[in-house]
Amino acid sequence: MPDTPTNPATFTVPPQRPLILLTLVLGVCAAVMEATLINLAMPHIMRDFHLGQDKVQLLATAFLAAGTASMLVAAWAAARAGIARSFVLALWLFGISSLLGALTPAGWFGGLLLARIGQGAAAGLIQPLAMMQLFAMYAPHERGKAMAAYGMGIVLSPAIGPVLSGVVVDHIGWRAVFVLTLPLCLLSGWLARRHLPGQGAPQRPQFDSVGLALLTLALVTLLDALPQLRHGDALAELAGGLALAAAFIGWQLRHPAPLLSPALFRHPRFAASAALSLAYGAGLYGSTFLVPLSLQLVAGFNGASTGLILLPSGLVLGLALQLGGHLTDKGWAIKATLAGLALFAVACLLLGENVASPLMPVWIAWTSLSRLGLGLIVPGLNQSAVGSVLPEQINQATAATNFLRQLGGALGVSLVSQFLGWREGLEPLPQAFTHTYMLTGALFVLALLPGWCMGRAGAAKPAQIG
Repeated sequence: MPDTPTNPATFTVPPQRPLILLTLVLGVCAAVMEATLINLAMPHIMRDFHLGQDKVQLLATAFLAAGTASMLVAAWAAARAGIARSFVLALWLFGISSLLGALTPAGWFGGLLLARIGQGAAAGLIQPLAMMQLFAMYAPHERGKAMAAYGMGIVLSPAIGPVLSGVVVDHIGWRAVFVLTLPLCLLSGWLARRHLPGQGAPQRPQFDSVGLALLTLALVTLLDALPQLRHGDALAELAGGLALAAAFIGWQLRHPAPLLSPALFRHPRFAASAALSLAYGAGLYGSTFLVPLSLQLVAGFNGASTGLILLPSGLVLGLALQLGGHLTDKGWAIKATLAGLALFAVACLLLGENVASPLMPVWIAWTSLSRLGLGLIVPGLNQSAVGSVLPEQINQATAATNFLRQLGGALGVSLVSQFLGWREGLEPLPQAFTHTYMLTGALFVLALLPGWCMGRAGAAKPAQIG
């Protein structure tokens, strides 16, 4: 590995920057895609392991909880071992956990659960570490392009994952789902060893182990309780999860080296972007959950047709990310973000109104519109969040932004699925989906307020490296 220093407080332009960018995007794609691959395999796992829905759901809960918590560890890992070394170690953890899941003996559900925890923890480290490295090697006026590339992995992967998973599960089996992203992981690791810059003198920051334990317990408890609330169960578990979350916040306020620094939220622009990150995660993962489901259950498309419908929206998303990056570099980050929020909200309304349409062009048009909105948001949101803090806070802000987006996604899927189930018990299925799309769009209408506040707080100087 080269010895070029990669201190986030010192901006350098490594000559192999395009290869470093490719390395990071491949790792992020592998990490994010794995979160959605397991969904289509769950019925097969239930059959082979003789499990109920409540037990197998732990595979999704464990991944989300481990990934969300470990995102806040990324800043500590970058200071302790360096971005490059931490990124490679996270890829190793991801690869080993993936193999464990694929090779778990029949009947040992604990092995699958351990594999998902390892995958989730690694995925949670990979994403903010990649973003830290991007900010370390791109000047402020170029970061829109960098965030567009980063956003490709964040946003495209949840859309592509279910399509690939369905094909693999049908033709190979559920075990292949655990290694589907392994080639991306291996290629990223090989490139990282060759091209990621190394670190200078390592630091020895204090590690907040109590905060991590409280956060992990709170996430596991809340993510396990929320899906059961519609049936009137788990109220005590929900109360316990909220108490643990409150204890985590209280501990962060007192700890000298917290995982989630309260000082970040003293910057008005970062506080607004934090609220927007939560809403963005909820909308992204909520719509990724809703669209394939409504296409098959209401509009009557089969799996292959669903994949064909979603493909153009993925291409639009890629173009929208590049457009969003260009607008961000031109100084229009807030305008691009607000436009993206409005477009996604309108698209949700149109999807809800046409939820029973058997016409593929209608679905392609409105899913593409929703992805256009999402693509415009990502570069400006990331730049506004990290660009509003002091230089020495960049790594913490990066980890916090990723954490909040992932937390929003986890809570958003629970909210959307519970709302859909509740409406389904009160009205026909098409109307239930219509109202759920409206709820998802309403989240982004509400997010216009923190988006507007980000613009009002625009007097804060972008954090510069160097």
